[in-house]
Amino acid sequence: MKLKTLFLVTATCLTITACSTTPPLPETTVGVVEEVTNIKAFPDTKNNKAKLIKLGDHCNIEFTGIMDSARARENWVFKGNTLISAGTVIVAKDGTSSAKSFDLYDKQVQANFLSLRDNFKKENVAACE
Repeated sequence: MKLKTLFLVTATCLTITACSTTPPLPETTVGVVEEVTNIKAFPDTKNNKAKLIKLGDHCNIEFTGIMDSARARENWVFKGNTLISAGTVIVAKDGTSSAKSFDLYDKQVQANFLSLRDNFKKENVAACE
């Protein structure tokens, strides 16, 4: 249940009746330090992946998860242990989308961020100090 609220917003997408394919979300390729796949997440996602991306003096974790009826993209911008911004974009198979910013002061959001960040090698995360 570590990442429960990480994907709580995507739970509503499971009730959407949609087409058989999900429109693609553009992915970041510049500055990628490390990529991990098949991370334990809630709700369950297929072929999920997270990228640790170095952006100047801070970093971004770009998480992508594919669900039955939608694709979610989360971005977690941070420097050291400080979360600067975080949010998600959900694109349903029918092409509709929604976006939400996370409450950076919420304890569960902070716990989800740390859990996600812990999937990367410590030496790579150290570059975000």
